[in-house]
Amino acid sequence: MKIWALIAGFLLVGCDPVEWPTSDTGEDDPFKYGDSDVDTDTDADSDTDTDTDTDTDTDIDPDRSPEITWAEAFCYHHDVGVEYDQWDLSATADDPQGSFTLNPMGTVSVRNAGGSTVATYALVCNVETGICDGSFHDYDDGILCGSSASNYTFRFQVEDEDGFVSAAFEVRGENRSR
Repeated sequence: MKIWALIAGFLLVGCDPVEWPTSDTGEDDPFKYGDSDVDTDTDADSDTDTDTDTDTDTDIDPDRSPEITWAEAFCYHHDVGVEYDQWDLSATADDPQGSFTLNPMGTVSVRNAGGSTVATYALVCNVETGICDGSFHDYDDGILCGSSASNYTFRFQVEDEDGFVSAAFEVRGENRSR
């Protein structure tokens, strides 16, 4: 009987309607969606980059940046059911603060023989073990498995929860089915 009295009281008194946001801009949580406001540089120093290196990689801090300790990229012919060629991507990563601080998503950029990036794929990392895996079909972006597999360079990178990125770990593609 008490439950019916509670329901009747709730219906009689009512409640304020919930105002749902019309869009999620992520401005309320800068750690989850990134800082969307513009910070003004108010100090008097010059913020000119004085590096003389020509690479576009970020500087790696060995005391704080994660590291990929091993990686491989190989393709094979999948012949059960629908036939296709499959690329398998695997890596092992660690972080000075422990693998549990790794971001669960890494990336693998595929470069052709000329050094141009052809595609970038997601790498899923188990933060308990540091083992990262990914895969794709060779026809997804025309990264063919045949005799040209070794012409591709795979650049593995991971990031930790503090935003530090690992140095790129490069391996050549390998064909294991022909």
